[in-house]
Amino acid sequence: MRLNERGSLFTGLLGSKSGRERIRRATFYVLYMLSTCAGMIMITRDYASLRVGVEVHAASILFLAILPWLVVGASWRVTKGLHGPFLATLIGFGCLIVGRVFLSANAAKNAGAQYKKLKSLSEASVLYAGDHSEALPPANVWMDSISNRVTEEDLSLGKNLMPAQDGYHVAMNSDLSQKSLEKLESPDDSILYFLSFKSERNANDAFHSITEMRRGVNLLGSVRRVPELTSSQP
Repeated sequence: MRLNERGSLFTGLLGSKSGRERIRRATFYVLYMLSTCAGMIMITRDYASLRVGVEVHAASILFLAILPWLVVGASWRVTKGLHGPFLATLIGFGCLIVGRVFLSANAAKNAGAQYKKLKSLSEASVLYAGDHSEALPPANVWMDSISNRVTEEDLSLGKNLMPAQDGYHVAMNSDLSQKSLEKLESPDDSILYFLSFKSERNANDAFHSITEMRRGVNLLGSVRRVPELTSSQP
């Protein structure tokens, strides 16, 4: 078979209509799979099964936003390739909507778990004080001091952060270390434990490691936002 009848090998593979169609379809399927993976990352961002950072989450949203145009660019005949951008757009919007619903539901679930655990720690500490001359636990061993009144699950608040993190991520207000309940003027304003950046056991400080949401629990078991630092001591 002569070359001038069939053309070069490159023309035969890529220049033919069937070859271009295969390339377009292959490109679309690759982008389709990538969009699905990006959507899964968005939906499961704050679950322990798949932990990704904020940067990856933002990149996933950007990818889904430009995906239809990538598909259009990969189609040599736009009029016959609109099914690709249309399907990709549906996938993108679907992932964004479903992802937002899942994230909102997960945020509410995590907040509920944080409230329950912080309240359990506060109640256990008050019981501890009742058995120790009305004195609260020492800050450097507070987890060990109340471990017989709470479970390890109650102490582990890292899994209830967004995104979930390893470690405890709860700290004691060091200003209340071994404080007598009788000497506290306002138990309602006395924040005992709070969500912390620290992951180690028995973490404590004067709110210097508190997370952005500034969530803590007082001696009455009420979970609230800590408005500002209450001590200048590290």
